[in-house]
Amino acid sequence: MLKKNLLLQKDFTHTPLQKRWGGFTIIETMVAISILMTSVAIAVSVIRTDVLVSSVTKNAVMARFLAQEGIEYTRHVRDSHLVDFDKTGDSTIDWLGGLGACSNGTPCTIDTANPTSVIITSYPIGGCPVLKYSEAENRYGYTNDVGWEESIFKREINIADPLGGVIDSEVIVTVRVSWTERDGSDKEVVYQQNLFNWIK
Repeated sequence: MLKKNLLLQKDFTHTPLQKRWGGFTIIETMVAISILMTSVAIAVSVIRTDVLVSSVTKNAVMARFLAQEGIEYTRHVRDSHLVDFDKTGDSTIDWLGGLGACSNGTPCTIDTANPTSVIITSYPIGGCPVLKYSEAENRYGYTNDVGWEESIFKREINIADPLGGVIDSEVIVTVRVSWTERDGSDKEVVYQQNLFNWIK
């Protein structure tokens, strides 16, 4: 009898459990939705940061190009006037060729939109206008022609004697390009170069 009871008990313990009813509970569903929403929020945040960093990098590179362009054009103006001196021997030729308007603390703009006719305009400190951009021509300048839209960049060019005296045989050209990012932060790039008067 005891043996029979033990066998029955053994059989009872090995009887398969009744299968659970399938599907998700409300708690499991809420946890899954929470995980999904967190993942989406993180992905959107990463993409937004990526776009912002990409925009900041693009603007910084463009500002460097614009600053370098300002340096190159001041050098070009100086060189072309010194070449004129070499051809004519006329010592009255202004070796800075109008760039003196950018001296004595008065910044100026150089409109390079038309390379054959560079326009130099002086402004009070902080008064230089923003550069305009033509998408059709892929060029920056100050023209009011159709298709030219205001950019975010402002470029100021300053010329000074390194010793603080009269501009005579050497100048320091400072090109400052400033802009405001989407997040409201102000940025700037400053390039400097010394130019020498070959006539002296």
